[in-house]
Amino acid sequence: MALVRSGINGWVTHANLPGKPDIYFPNEKLAVFLDGCFWHGCSRCGHIPKTNTLFWETKIKRNRQRDQKNVRLLRGQGVFVIRAWEHSLQEARDLVLLLNRITRAMRRPK
Repeated sequence: MALVRSGINGWVTHANLPGKPDIYFPNEKLAVFLDGCFWHGCSRCGHIPKTNTLFWETKIKRNRQRDQKNVRLLRGQGVFVIRAWEHSLQEARDLVLLLNRITRAMRRPK
């Protein structure tokens, strides 16, 4: 909704690209990933559960490695990638910063 309210258009959700970006701007070749703090291991607010710790450490580590691989694949296809943490969508100031990053990336020379 933040994109709609700010007048940013031209995007699709879950494009068929490596990593399935949450938001993709096909004309700008811009992929935006909104990483869940738990699932992607945010150092600020992610955590490892106290039960089955080894499983969760391994799972989150693999998620992060997969994220890095997908960014490399997308960049290899000429796609500009923005990654944002889930917590950055909850604070109005952080959300504005993210929207500004997206707007600037949309204007970048191709």
